[in-house]
Amino acid sequence: MQFIDLAVQVIPGYDLLEKNQKDAFEQTEAGRLFKSFVSKFLSLANPRETNSSAPVRIIKFGWSLLSGKLESERSAFWDQFSKEKTDLFNSIKGSRDYEALINRINYELLKIVYPDFLLLTPPQQSVLTKAPFSMSLYSSLLPLMTAQAEEQKKFDAMDQWQKGTSPGMDVRSRLEELEEEKEKIIKEWTMKFQKSAKMAPLRERIAEHRAPERASALARALPILNNTLPPSERSMVELYIEEYKKENRKAEPDLAKMEVEFLTSVIFHHLQNASLNHINFLNLQNFNHDQAKEIAKKILKAIAKDRAISMASWLEEYEDNLNRHVERRLRLINGKIRKIVAKAEEKSGMLSSLSYLFWHSAAVNKTTEFFDKLADAHAFIQYTGMSTQNESSYLVIVDLYNYYRSAGQITETRTILFSLLKPFMPLYEEYKEIGLYEKNVYRKIFRTVMPLLVIAGFVVLVAAMLSPLAIPELAFLIAAIPTLFLGIFLASKYVTIKNELHQYFRTKYYGGAFEIPEFKINPRMLHIFGSEENAEVIRAIYINELKACDELEKSYSERGGDGLLTEEELKLRKDNIIRRHSILLEWYDIHSNNELGFEKVPKIVEKRLTDIADEETKLMEKDINEHDLQKARRCVARIVSEAKAALIVEHSHIMDIPVNPGTTSTSTLATDESSVSERPARRTRETRARVETSVSSSSDSQAERFFKPKSLKHQKKATEMEQALGLLEMNPLQLQLSVS
Repeated sequence: MQFIDLAVQVIPGYDLLEKNQKDAFEQTEAGRLFKSFVSKFLSLANPRETNSSAPVRIIKFGWSLLSGKLESERSAFWDQFSKEKTDLFNSIKGSRDYEALINRINYELLKIVYPDFLLLTPPQQSVLTKAPFSMSLYSSLLPLMTAQAEEQKKFDAMDQWQKGTSPGMDVRSRLEELEEEKEKIIKEWTMKFQKSAKMAPLRERIAEHRAPERASALARALPILNNTLPPSERSMVELYIEEYKKENRKAEPDLAKMEVEFLTSVIFHHLQNASLNHINFLNLQNFNHDQAKEIAKKILKAIAKDRAISMASWLEEYEDNLNRHVERRLRLINGKIRKIVAKAEEKSGMLSSLSYLFWHSAAVNKTTEFFDKLADAHAFIQYTGMSTQNESSYLVIVDLYNYYRSAGQITETRTILFSLLKPFMPLYEEYKEIGLYEKNVYRKIFRTVMPLLVIAGFVVLVAAMLSPLAIPELAFLIAAIPTLFLGIFLASKYVTIKNELHQYFRTKYYGGAFEIPEFKINPRMLHIFGSEENAEVIRAIYINELKACDELEKSYSERGGDGLLTEEELKLRKDNIIRRHSILLEWYDIHSNNELGFEKVPKIVEKRLTDIADEETKLMEKDINEHDLQKARRCVARIVSEAKAALIVEHSHIMDIPVNPGTTSTSTLATDESSVSERPARRTRETRARVETSVSSSSDSQAERFFKPKSLKHQKKATEMEQALGLLEMNPLQLQLSVS
C-alpha cells in the first residue's frame, strides 16, 4: 500500500493535486496532522501486506490490499481508522489551510468536468470554484470517480476470458452505471452554471473565446457559412458569433438549440429561394423549415462525430420528401385524401321530388325502354284512330307485337308530325307551365285566356276582311282552317315574345338571370339549412353549376349550327342538357316544391354535392396521374439542383473541430479570430454566379419555370363541395333528424 492510496481515503481527490501542492499543504499545521495520521495507519497496514505466513485477501474498502488471519483484525483496523479520521477532521476542518486545500481540489476537479474553466481569469475561476453548486461536486462527484477508478482497476486486471464471464460482466455493468451517474451530475452542474445570473460574466468571458472557435469549426465543415446571408452584409460566421454571445447572455442559455436554429435559418433561406423560383401554387415555408431543421441536426451530428458533411445525399433525401409532399398536397381535398364511396340510393319518400322522378336511376330507364316504345306506338295509333277494336286479350297481345314490329315506321311518322307542329310548341309549353307551376288563380286565368283571345281576334279579323267579298260559306269554312292554324301560330309567337319581354325586363329589374325571386333564398331554405350563410353557399353552388351548363351549351351551339361537333361532343351536349334540367328540378325541389317535405331536401343536396365532388375527384386524379406528377418531379429536380449549387461548396478535410462548448481540449483553445471574421469575397461571387446561372437556365421558359398543376381547378371545386357537405352535417336540422 502506498501513501497516496491511504491519503485519498482521508481526503478524497488528494491525488488530483500536483506534487508541489501536496508538499506545500503537508508543511502546514493541518498538513502535518494529516501526514502523521496517514503514516501511522500506513505502518499498521503494510506489515499485514508483507506477512507471507498469512493468506492475501482483497478487501473491498476502496482499493486497499490488507492481509490477516482473521476478519476481526481487518474490521478492527478500519474501525480505528474511521474513529481517528473523525477526530482528525474535527481538528483540521476549520483551518484556513484545509479549506484552501479543498478549494484547490475543487479547482482541479472543475478542470476535468468543464474544460472551458481554463478560459476564465483567475478571479473568475475562484468565483466559480467557491460557488455552492461547484462545492457540491466534492461530495457528489469525487466518490463516484474514486469508485469508478477502482472498478476499472478490477476490470483491467482480468484477462480476456474473465472479462467475458459473469464477474467480468458485473464489473462492466457497474462501470456503465457509474458513468451514467457521473454524466448526470455533470449535466446538473452545467445547467446550474448556465442558469445562474451571477455566472453571466463568466459565461460571457467563455463565449468571447469559444464563439470564434466554434464558428471556425462550423465554417470548416460548412464553407457556405463564409458567405453573406441577405439582407445582412456580414458573413454568416460573424452572425453566428453574435448569436452565440447573445444566447450566452440569457438567463437560461441553450447553445445547442441556438446552433440548430442558426443553421436551420441558413439552409431554409436557400431551400425557400429555390422553391419560390419554381413553385408558386403551394406554400412550402413550413415544409422547408422542417427539412432545413433536419439537415441542420445532421450537420451538427456529423461535426460531433468528425465525419464529412454529406450535403448532396441529404438534399437527395429532401428531393424525395418534397416529391412526396407535393404529390400528397395535390391529392388533398379539404385537408384529407378523399375516397369515392358508393352509397345506396334512398327511394322511400322521394316520389314527390321532381328531380328524383326525372333522374332516379339508370336501371329504371333501361327497364322502361321497351315499354316506352310500345306505349308510344299504341298511343299514336289510338290518337289517329287507326287502331283495331279487339276486345280479346289474345288479340291485344297480337296488336302489341305488331306495334313493336312497326315501331320504326311509327316513330318516323310521329317525328314528321311533331316537326310540323313544332312552331306551336311555345303555346304548348305555356299551358304546361300554367297547369304545373302557376299558383296564382287570377294570373292562371289571364294567361290561359290571352292566347285564346289572340287566336279569336285573328280569326275575326280575317272574317271581317273576307266578308266584303261575299264568298260562299263553304269557301269561308275552308279558309277558316288555315286561318285557325295561323291564329295558333300567332298565339305561339305572342307567348314567345311575351315570355322574352317578361324575362328581359324581369332580369333587368332584379339585376341578372339568377337574381330573380325564384333563385333567391326564401324561408323554406333558411329553415332547411339553418342559416342564411349556409343557404347562400348551397345557392351559389347550384347557380354556378347552371352557369357552367349554360356556358358549355353556348360553346356547343356556336359550333353545332355549322355541324362542327364530333360524335362525342354531341353525346356530351345531350348529357349537358339533361344535367341542366336535373339541376333545375333539384333547385325547384329545394326552393319551391311544397309537395316535397323539407326534411327530404338535405338528402337531395347531399347527393348532388357528393356527385360533383366524386366527379371532380376523378378528374383531379386523372390530371395528376397523366400530367402533374411528371411535371412536379421535373420541377422538384430543378429546385434541388439550385439548392445544391447554393449549399454545396468545396471544403477541406475537417480538422480538430471543437464539437460543443465545454468539450474541447485545452490544446485547441487558441484561435486566430481575424481569420474567422474574414469574408472570402471570391467564394461568395462564385457561389452566386452558379446560382444565377442555374436560375437563368431554368427561366428560359416561364411556363416551364413555374409549375402550375392542371388538377388545381378540380381540387378547388371538390374542396368547396366537401366544405358544403360539412355545413350540411353541422346543420341543426340534420342533427335533429339523425338523433330522431
